[in-house]
Amino acid sequence: MNQNISLPTIALAAYAALAGISQAQVIYNTANSTYSENFDTPVGVSGNGNFTWTDDETIPGWFSQDPAAGIESQFPGGISATQRVYSFRYSAADDGAGSGRAFGTRTTSAGTFSFALGITNNTGSILTEADFSFVSAIWRTPVDSTSDSLSVGYAITTAGAWTSLTYTSVNDLSSSYTQGASGGGTNTDPNTSGLFYDKSTTITGLNWANGDTLYLRFVDGTGSAAWGIDNLAFTAIPEPSTSALIVAGLATMAIFRRRRQQG
Repeated sequence: MNQNISLPTIALAAYAALAGISQAQVIYNTANSTYSENFDTPVGVSGNGNFTWTDDETIPGWFSQDPAAGIESQFPGGISATQRVYSFRYSAADDGAGSGRAFGTRTTSAGTFSFALGITNNTGSILTEADFSFVSAIWRTPVDSTSDSLSVGYAITTAGAWTSLTYTSVNDLSSSYTQGASGGGTNTDPNTSGLFYDKSTTITGLNWANGDTLYLRFVDGTGSAAWGIDNLAFTAIPEPSTSALIVAGLATMAIFRRRRQQG
């Protein structure tokens, strides 16, 4: 897991509760600071097997469509056919801080599966832009001659459950993979060229009020593939303050006045 936060970005959940802020343990306190997550040490997960998943606790701020299904820890070659969230291990040695893990899910033809990150704005300002980046990768290919996708969208809420919100698609953060006529339905090395994607974008036009929670949702399609994400980073930008706009306006007027005098 190894969350990295620059400046005082994340507060304790107890503080959030006292402040009247709910929704997520990722409390974003300082605009222009960065939240990052590499998923290396999910709480209570070690070795291979299925472990208890608790929303907003196993990986603080992260949520599963089906918490009761648990979180499965596996390295390539051992991914099961169960739809749930996964802690993907790059090798059998990947346990503990500084190791290599990714977070994701595996679907079947039975339906899609989703997971989400929740971030609560506690900056005291309205946030208007958000930068997101991460690596997405195929950990198990879909069956022959089919495609699978990892679709990403966002929604902002005051108190609604993340599973019941209406999401705006973010195509620049979404990924898709098409399997050829043979070799599908197999576990893969996600570091292989063509199986991983560097994704990044700036979401603009937000009206993310203080106290509201932004959810970034990931939906794995029905192509029986396993998708994982790694090295996620997030930074938000506030709207310009009234005083800053006044100063900018006065500076512009001064420039025009000077030009008129010179002319």
